[in-house]
Amino acid sequence: MPVVLRLSLPFHELGKPTAFKSISHKHNLHLRLPSLPSCFLRKDLWHLRCVTQDGFSLPDWGPENSKRAKSQDDSNNYTNGVDDIKRQLEEVFDNVKTMIKMGNKGDALDLLQANCEVVKEQLKAGFKGIEQAALLDVLALGYMGIGEFKIAERLLQLLNELVSSLNDGLPLVDTILIHMGSMYTILRMFDNALLVYERGLKIIEKECGNKSRFLITPLLGMAKTSILIGRPSKAITIYQRSVDILELVRGPDSEELVIPLFSLGNIFISEGRAADAESCFSRILNIYEIAYGENDGRVGVALCSLAHAKCAKGNLDEAICLYKKGLQVIKDTNYVDLDDDILENLRIDLAELLHLSGR
Repeated sequence: MPVVLRLSLPFHELGKPTAFKSISHKHNLHLRLPSLPSCFLRKDLWHLRCVTQDGFSLPDWGPENSKRAKSQDDSNNYTNGVDDIKRQLEEVFDNVKTMIKMGNKGDALDLLQANCEVVKEQLKAGFKGIEQAALLDVLALGYMGIGEFKIAERLLQLLNELVSSLNDGLPLVDTILIHMGSMYTILRMFDNALLVYERGLKIIEKECGNKSRFLITPLLGMAKTSILIGRPSKAITIYQRSVDILELVRGPDSEELVIPLFSLGNIFISEGRAADAESCFSRILNIYEIAYGENDGRVGVALCSLAHAKCAKGNLDEAICLYKKGLQVIKDTNYVDLDDDILENLRIDLAELLHLSGR
């Protein structure tokens, strides 16, 4: 029998707006970016979150956020109720993940459907609080993970109607909005994605300030969506803000800078701003060399990306040298399989450069 989520607090208690402040965030965003190698994103730099090829996770509902929530109002029983909701949601979510990984799609669908019936009954009974929104969020993520996009879209419609009536100060609202933005982007519902990202961003800004690291996930989501709808200038502005925040809170050599710098480099290449792209990829190379030394696969990929920018500037000889060095480092460190598509594309890029230069 499927495990159905059961909430431990009365709905009338959980549905009330309270003085409880928004749960803190610890977000990492995995972006799939056009052009240039995406090997930067392959290993342990960024954990996958929300909907991914391999599954999905809810890291932003973890222990750190519970700790922050409790520190805000230890006397408030509402906090314990929120923790119970998160724990039960994670249980459902983990069960779905396990079933998918084991190939039991039918069981996963049964579990999701059972919980869909629960939340629909709650909505019909007039209970439309944060706990129903959180469950709809998890169910939509689950259906996205299985590939049932039509069902996920219908759940998102219900969820959007529900969160529109919820107070921004309620716990989990900002987290749910960011999940929604990710799903809307995958479904190519870009206007919806921007709206929920912007609301989530405003909530976090109000709670944590304009320079908080918790702003990075919605900022990266908004930037990615801006690229997809053909607004590179807006995306550049957002990515640069992300870089500024990370430099302030993490330092100029933080690996967390790689994602926005890599994205900026890609945009600059497509916009004909090769010098700016070169600056981005040079910084990535420096970050990885400081963190891992020169003989690391990530350094090899960074060298190839820098070569791409050098080529765009017309420095073919320098680009060829960088490509050769990068490919050798990747090969020597076994960073990717020799038959990997990305590695093959890098070899093709080098071959084309050699042909152009008459070698």
